[in-house]
Amino acid sequence: SMGAVLAFEVTRRYETLAGRQAVTVFASGSRAPSHYGDERQYKDDTDLIEVMRDLGGTDPRVLTDPDLLVTFLPAFRNDYRALQAYHRNTDIGISAPVVVMTATDDPKTSEASARAWLEHTTGGGEVHTFTGGHFFLEKQSQRVIEIVAATLRASEWI
Repeated sequence: SMGAVLAFEVTRRYETLAGRQAVTVFASGSRAPSHYGDERQYKDDTDLIEVMRDLGGTDPRVLTDPDLLVTFLPAFRNDYRALQAYHRNTDIGISAPVVVMTATDDPKTSEASARAWLEHTTGGGEVHTFTGGHFFLEKQSQRVIEIVAATLRASEWI
């Protein structure tokens, strides 16, 4: 989710500064920029670790090993803080097409909030729905690769 928001903001700046349209933005496991602002506030690191455990995608050994937590928890914490503070002006979008990949059982992203990415571009796009939770990419990487490759081929990028 953090990566999709970051990709959107980098693309927005690129298009503004370079005066060129990006080829495509791929957004996976993320609500549209206009659907942020209601992020859960975490009381403490224990609360954050529990949320990460519920989402899946983080090796349980990382979440239970104090030495690993000292290393990784600051990055996790900062990502969540950045998303909590993120507010996008919904009048500003991008011109690049957006390819959205979302999952049926993602507790952080409903299909409607994922589909809303298309409201943030004048370049159109498409939405692909997968089975699974927030980290559906891990088990369905081949389909993701096929979508990315087909999109880039159609854009004549490759």
